[in-house]
Amino acid sequence: RLMVGREDRPARRRLFASARARILASYLILLLFSTVVSVVALREVLLARAGERVDEALAQEVEEFRTLARLGRNPRTGRPFGDDVRAIFNVFLSRNVPGEREAFYTYAEGDLHDTRFAPGLRELRISEIDALALSTSVQRGEAELDDGERMRYLVAPVETGGRARGVFAVAIDLSGELDEVNDALRIAAGVSIGVLILASLLAWAVAGRVLAPLRLLRDTARSIGESDLTRRIPVEADDELADLARTFNEMLDRLEEAFASQKAFISDAGHELRT
Repeated sequence: RLMVGREDRPARRRLFASARARILASYLILLLFSTVVSVVALREVLLARAGERVDEALAQEVEEFRTLARLGRNPRTGRPFGDDVRAIFNVFLSRNVPGEREAFYTYAEGDLHDTRFAPGLRELRISEIDALALSTSVQRGEAELDDGERMRYLVAPVETGGRARGVFAVAIDLSGELDEVNDALRIAAGVSIGVLILASLLAWAVAGRVLAPLRLLRDTARSIGESDLTRRIPVEADDELADLARTFNEMLDRLEEAFASQKAFISDAGHELRT
């Protein structure tokens, strides 16, 4: 077993020391680096676009609420809502259903008035939104819950009579968007791995074809002896390897002429000595 292991080591060293293996290793390193960079960049782009979609959904809900508060009328009296912020909340919550993974929070004079949650979304309180129940300016942010869920929210004050009398907040669970991003990344990673494997096989084959003239040059050099200097490397291309093959053939021409001259001299000298 020890002898077999020692015999395998030189074979492995020869494999990894070959030009073909080094070319393939360099190609794989560059391809792997570009793949990792592409996946990371794709993740950032997908996350940015997911954030933009969430922000647009939040802004749309807030704008609908503001339109109702500014132009709507109380269905009971037929008159504008005026300072009755609770009536605004009741009408809005009765007419609007939260979108997928959305939640509505309404606060009147700093106290929670009512909430609405999308179907399938568990009812929850978000401390970051509760802390903004008396906010007088638009606030946005993200909150991470105890179970690891992330919620992005937008808080808008309700101003009537020149002062803020309540707060409307909408929050969206980011887990759905993050799941979509992760699914896309898994697909992209799987495709990249498949492309990497296919490219490796093609690179191995292409490297073999590119290095074929060098192997032919090596075999020709090994087969040349003093008795046979007639072998030449066929040259068909017009690149660096072809130039090397032509230079090698020219060297063989010179060696053949030198050996022929040497043989002729030895033959003449032997003839003169015999004479």
